[in-house]
This record gives sequence, C-alpha cells and structure tokens, in this order.
Amino acid sequence: MSSFHGSACDVASQFRTSSESDWREILTWLDISGMALYLLDQVRTLDIEDSVPRPIRDRLQMNLHHNRQRTANLLRHAGVVANEFQQAQIPFALLKGITLTPDSVPEPALRWQADLDLLVSETHSIAATRALRNLGYTLHATSGKTVEFRSGPSSMSGLADLYRADTQRSLELHIMRRHCGVADRLTRIQVKSFEGLAMPALSSADIMVQQALHLLKHLC
Repeated sequence: MSSFHGSACDVASQFRTSSESDWREILTWLDISGMALYLLDQVRTLDIEDSVPRPIRDRLQMNLHHNRQRTANLLRHAGVVANEFQQAQIPFALLKGITLTPDSVPEPALRWQADLDLLVSETHSIAATRALRNLGYTLHATSGKTVEFRSGPSSMSGLADLYRADTQRSLELHIMRRHCGVADRLTRIQVKSFEGLAMPALSSADIMVQQALHLLKHLC
C-alpha cells in the first residue's frame, strides 16, 4: 500500500526489487481485492511504468481495457433499466459502483463492478419487479430488504475472465420504507452524469454516509 503514498522514486525502487515471479504471486490477490487497476493507475500517475515487469504491465493494461468494456456495458444497461422505470413512473436512485465517480473513484473502469444496484421505495417494489421482468430478469435471491435479479447465462469461467463483459446481467433492488412527509434518500436524489449517461443518484452526502456504513459493516 506504500505505492499510494510514497514518492515516485521510492515506489519505483521498491517495485524493482520484485521479480516477475514475485509479481505473479500477488496478481491473484490484487484481482480479488479489487486493487489491481487502481495500482496500474497509480503507476501511470507516478510515471514509473518501467519499474513493473513488462508481462505484468501488459496483463494489467489488458485487464483495464476489458474492464472499460464491461463498465460501458453496465452503463448502457443502466440506461435501459432507467428508461423502463421512468416509463412506469417509478422513483429510483442508482446506488454504489458507478455513482462513486468522481468523488471516490477517478474513473468508473478502475473499479470492478458485478451488478447494478437500485434504490426504490417499498410502495413501488412490485412495480419495479414487474418492470425488471419486462426486461427479461428473473428473481434469484432475497435477503432482507434486498432482492437480487438475474438475466441470461454467465459467460465467466474464472479469474481469467474476471474483467471481461459478462453475458449474464445482475441487478439488486434495495427496498426502502418511506414515511409520509419525512425527507429521505429518495427525496434528496440528484441527477448526475456518468460517462455521458444522466441518472438519478443519491446526494453526495448520502453517498458518503452509505460508504461509511458499508466500511463499518466490514470492520464489524
């Protein structure tokens, strides 16, 4: 993690002490932890790409290329879902993932994202389920106030395909109970642009609170 706060010279020196074999041993961890593409971005920012063995650098760059395509597919489908919800007059907000740009993530494609997350009210949950079924989704699992939907077979066979666009679409509905006359996250939504796609999302303050709560959950 010192690569994210050390000087370019110090980080490059540290990287040059690691062999290609050393790098290959930690690549799986970098992929699973979600740090691989952030590390590539930091290496580019520090302009020390030559300190990383060429085969490792090539792999990271290919992963970023594939993840950009994966993210673009997610954004396109987010637009399809948003259009379906808007036609059905279902108030909603896009959650997590893409909405963390640019405050927490400088570029959406640096973050690996498996699915879309939408916040809807309990009142509109049935209509939202119907809208998703119109788009070919089927119910996959329910956990508390979170309902997971999937559509199509998965084309991923393992870590080798981690960053590639998947043929299976996954989406989670996060259902929120609302109280008449009480301001909540859906009353504070803001329309934001993500790679040119305008989508309703949580306010910046609500996004920060959601991130803090998510981090606290992992710490606990």
